[in-house]
Amino acid sequence: MRNVIVVARVSADGFFAASDGGLDWIVEDAELDEAIGRGGALLLGRRTFELLAPPSPPAFVVSRALVAPPSRETRLLRSIEAVDELLREAGEDLVVRGSASVVRRLAQLQLIDELALAVSPVLLGSGRTLLGDVAHPTPLLLVEARPFSTGCVLLRYVRR
Repeated sequence: MRNVIVVARVSADGFFAASDGGLDWIVEDAELDEAIGRGGALLLGRRTFELLAPPSPPAFVVSRALVAPPSRETRLLRSIEAVDELLREAGEDLVVRGSASVVRRLAQLQLIDELALAVSPVLLGSGRTLLGDVAHPTPLLLVEARPFSTGCVLLRYVRR
């Protein structure tokens, strides 16, 4: 059975993006990039997919706006609920990068199995949150806390 793995960069005060959507605050760290470079099939929202297009590994895109998948390697999912069905299929884990709207819905449906947060040593004060309102608390188990020379920290959690 597949797992859903969310990989995200956040500020030290927990923001996923600046108020204007900017990501220029992220502290670059090649060693951290390698540590969070998980394999698997990408699961993206439409906007993130369009920013990455075409993504290198196969991708699943959650979108009601796209008319058809833009390539053979891309499978279109019309709703986030379709992810639950996808999890029952054999295949690679699903790795979510960016796509905050997808992450929020996955959290609401309690479908996130692993959360890898790359924390940059920056305080934004305000901005966009990754998870927003989570309807049901989801207990997590910390399985890795790894600091890097840039001051970034990788926090990896799994669902209990």
